[in-house]
Amino acid sequence: MAVFCGRCGVSEIRIAMARKWMDEFLVHPHPELGREGDVCPFMSRSLSEGHAKLLPFDAREGLTALLALIGELRSELERRGESAGNRRAYLTSVIVPHGLPDDEIVALIARAHGELKGDFVERGLMLGEFWPRHDVAGLHNEAFRPLDSPLPLLAMRHMMLTDLAFLSGDHVDPEAQLTYLKHFRRLFGDTLTGSWPSRLESAEEAARRAYDSASI
Repeated sequence: MAVFCGRCGVSEIRIAMARKWMDEFLVHPHPELGREGDVCPFMSRSLSEGHAKLLPFDAREGLTALLALIGELRSELERRGESAGNRRAYLTSVIVPHGLPDDEIVALIARAHGELKGDFVERGLMLGEFWPRHDVAGLHNEAFRPLDSPLPLLAMRHMMLTDLAFLSGDHVDPEAQLTYLKHFRRLFGDTLTGSWPSRLESAEEAARRAYDSASI
């Protein structure tokens, strides 16, 4: 895929860069991932079946406009999910900002993510932030950086059972863990089978211990 085009605007170039990264990184295994399979298990089918939407955003419009766009896309994602059935796991929307230096866009994304992540989790959705040199470690290998992307992005999708690992653990604030896990149990508790009930209970117990320790 060509990224640079003499007749393309900045937003088109940025979207092409984001799509290139998704095609070359997210849908393939990685030697540092620490587990089998693609970096993002759902993205290959999401892209191949046309369930991934990439949308530009002029960051010069500011935080209020970004929050409004996120709200619109969140509602749209929920509507898409109502009729998607098993395909719901592959629905995703990715905001591709432009118009400001990347460090300013990163700050904008981080603020929006911080304000809205809790609301997304409560609704059974996930909101993810990506940017260059993002230092959050991988779940299976602390040397891996899964959120390190060539440009700042903000992505949203429906929550899956496997997101339990992203909502709990030492990388999540203990108080936030308790809130996230409460919503996770409300959303999935009645349908959990196999090892999932014990995994959720273990995560809840660990979160309570971490919260109690932090409160001393």
